[in-house]
Amino acid sequence: MQALVPAAVAKLEDGVHRVAVDTIEALVPRGECEFVEDFAKVLPIHVFLRMVNLPLEDKALLLPIAEDSVRGRTAEIRAKAQQAMGAYLQGWVAERRETKGDDLLSQIVNVEIAGERISFPDAISYAALVLFGGLDTVAGMLSFFARFLATHEEHRRQIVARLDDDAFLKTAIEELIRRHGMANTARVVTHDFEYKGLTFKKGDRLLPPNLLVGLDDRLNSDPFTVDFARTGGVHAAFGNGPHACPGAILARRELRIFLREWLSRIPDFRIKPGTSPEMATGMVNGCSATITVSGRRQF
Repeated sequence: MQALVPAAVAKLEDGVHRVAVDTIEALVPRGECEFVEDFAKVLPIHVFLRMVNLPLEDKALLLPIAEDSVRGRTAEIRAKAQQAMGAYLQGWVAERRETKGDDLLSQIVNVEIAGERISFPDAISYAALVLFGGLDTVAGMLSFFARFLATHEEHRRQIVARLDDDAFLKTAIEELIRRHGMANTARVVTHDFEYKGLTFKKGDRLLPPNLLVGLDDRLNSDPFTVDFARTGGVHAAFGNGPHACPGAILARRELRIFLREWLSRIPDFRIKPGTSPEMATGMVNGCSATITVSGRRQF
């Protein structure tokens, strides 16, 4: 949390902006792109690997591991991904515990609780959790943003017309986050009970989508409609309380930079005819297949 407070995130903004602009500028002449692979997975991992001071070339190894961990279709796939991430981190964690730097990974693996540094296995677990979060969640949200704007011209044009309006952009981002909440927070049933005719047994494992908070019509009127004039929209896209996502500030900053830089250069785009994005779920929702976006003529 201390490494991701607003002041710390502000120092990262130039780097985020540079990666976003360079990536978009390279896509413009092509006239179309596969958004998930060509942009959504590029921006967050470049930013995050710099934060934890890990080699950028390792992204080819880490992205498939992150995908299998959060959306693997079997417990075996997910377990293997966790093991693979742990194996990757072993050497790096040992190095940062031996020689602490000023990067995020060094801070995580040297955390002290009650005056004692966490154990090596706990350091691996902490580091793995942060890497999974940093590599996947923003990419998924970027994909949902792009899919929505490619299929909702009126909303897209509203944002294009007010890209320099900070207050409007903040509200628009929050509304898109509310509608596309991603995390699904696992819970274990603590005792047998019945609810509305459904029987739950102690030990049952549930995966309730945090998205449902934002779509609850008791909290938000007409919740399935994206309304950029909505104020005070309630959601739990980043969790809440002790389960609040420490990366929420950075995520919002990356989403804002995406909207400004993409829409100022590519204001008119759509899903390429003949392609159909597929959604996937697990611990985190996302796009499992391609989102091919193209301009009406060219970007």
